[in-house]
Amino acid sequence: MLMRLDIVHGDIKPQNVLVFKDQNGMYIARVTDFGYSTVYAGEDDLIQLTLTRPWNAPEHDRGGRSFTPLEAQLADNFSLGMLFVWILFEPYLSGATKLPPEVEAWAVGDFSESRDEDTLADLKDAGTLFEFAQRMLSIEPTLDDHAKARLEEFLSIHLRKGLNFHDLLAALSGDQPKAR
Repeated sequence: MLMRLDIVHGDIKPQNVLVFKDQNGMYIARVTDFGYSTVYAGEDDLIQLTLTRPWNAPEHDRGGRSFTPLEAQLADNFSLGMLFVWILFEPYLSGATKLPPEVEAWAVGDFSESRDEDTLADLKDAGTLFEFAQRMLSIEPTLDDHAKARLEEFLSIHLRKGLNFHDLLAALSGDQPKAR
């Protein structure tokens, strides 16, 4: 929604999302802390984003760097994908729950005995965050195949490069991105 209003949040991370139950028992997430957000007027504007590791997009690798609105929105989009991976798999990423054997064998180098947000950063830096999410989704017993496919599609859109902004908006609205 923020993208459609020409707003870049600039600091999407778990600490900036409140989750609560509404009167119908549905969980609602609200993004908070707009201290680093930017409303831009044109596509040539330059935006500086805060650098909050590990939640920053891979291309946002140093402070003081400027981004076009499209680049900043794509960085927000990546951070949102990371947030979803954290929400879905936090017990495994934090070390509170042992990794399933199928994933542990694959992730030997990525997971240490004391895991935390650094594990998320390691997966991102190695370029294996999406693959980790795919592997975890494939063995998740509480999800049916349709839910797994939708979550994988969502994470693919958010964590993989290659979609332009218009394709991203189409995919987020339920339309299919154009074939390349």
